[in-house]
Amino acid sequence: MKRTDRIILAVCATLTFFMLLLPLSVALPFVASAESSLGASRATGTVWSGTLHDAQVGGVSLGDAHVGLLPLPLLVGETRLYFVAATLRGTLIATNVGYGIAHGTGPLDVAVRVKPMPLGQIVLDDASVWFRNNRCSSAGGRVRATVIGDEGGLMLPAGMTGTLRCDGSALLLPLVDQSGMERLDLRLTGDGKWRAELRIRSPDPMVAEKLVAAGFASGADGFVIRLSGAL
Repeated sequence: MKRTDRIILAVCATLTFFMLLLPLSVALPFVASAESSLGASRATGTVWSGTLHDAQVGGVSLGDAHVGLLPLPLLVGETRLYFVAATLRGTLIATNVGYGIAHGTGPLDVAVRVKPMPLGQIVLDDASVWFRNNRCSSAGGRVRATVIGDEGGLMLPAGMTGTLRCDGSALLLPLVDQSGMERLDLRLTGDGKWRAELRIRSPDPMVAEKLVAAGFASGADGFVIRLSGAL
């Protein structure tokens, strides 16, 4: 073997060795996109098998999450970081033009992040979302929402379900209860802002009076209230 070949082989071996032992704390700024807002109080372990302590995505807490970088997608310019938290698992994806999540399954506690909307948890079922240049490009998978509290003295249904999809540049969660009398359309944009439209249909004059008093506007398709905020 020529001396030059031995030097190249030694350099490659050294780089491979350091990559295998690369601390997650050092690599985290490179494997997580700023737009996806992946963060943690601290990181331990290596980039291939580590732990994010007090992890959060988009301001929503995941608790401690075991994470690992998938090597093959790096060859095509993608960063894929799988994660397994106490209740939620999936894969975070980032490229130079977009970011998203694949096969997200489990609950997200969003009550604090979407006040004053009466939502407690959003439960993902094999959900995938892709934002390209901060615009929703593709979305799929089922979602179920746990509703808490009441509106205008009217107890809302405990659960609503729907299928994720893009609506213009926003991600839309179109949630409907079993009766079809209550509907919640929740839109999330790439910059972390949300807009919600809660629509309730009821033929009861007393219920209608309470809803109007609570800020709902009467329309052709029931009573509606619109709220917005940021995660």
